Amino acid sequence: MTTLAEKKRICIDLIKEAHEKAAAHYGVPVKMPKVRFSNRMTRSAGHAKFEANRFTGTAQCTEIALSIPYMTDCWEEFVNDTPIHEAAHSISVQVFGWARGKGHGRYWKNVMWFLGQSPERCHSMNLTSNRGRRRKQHRYVVDGYEVIIGDIRHKRIQNGKTYVFTSKHGLEHVIKPEHHQGPV
Repeated sequence: MTTLAEKKRICIDLIKEAHEKAAAHYGVPVKMPKVRFSNRMTRSAGHAKFEANRFTGTAQCTEIALSIPYMTDCWEEFVNDTPIHEAAHSISVQVFGWARGKGHGRYWKNVMWFLGQSPERCHSMNLTSNRGRRRKQHRYVVDGYEVIIGDIRHKRIQNGKTYVFTSKHGLEHVIKPEHHQGPV
């Protein structure tokens, strides 16, 4: 059985190896970003964080974050897909620039193929435990319009904060505590 520390080390090694392989292949320096592991990521298996310079059109991948819940619940699929997927984001932006390398476009797909992966945008992993926290939603009826409000905004309205919404006819309506119809 692989421990969590060993799983983290394997993921970091895969990302590092992908960056080194890309630097040798493309002939440009490809900087390895910081790798962070998060217990809070329950809706995505990973993401790459960038700092972009709009004036020069360049960007730098500053961090790759990987989900511990997906890593522990779906290890085989996770290790085969996610670290390389996120590394490909970092590499494509560093090699091809922000405008061409961002997202899941042709340049990212080329990097994925080069790294030996199928360029799939989404994973099919399911968490075995219900780790995601869903916020409650609340139904308000204002001047005949149904408005669905999230839990945080609902609490603020109940405490007297004023919120205005614009109807499809361009009219503004104030949402008041007495408009609340109950949770959705």
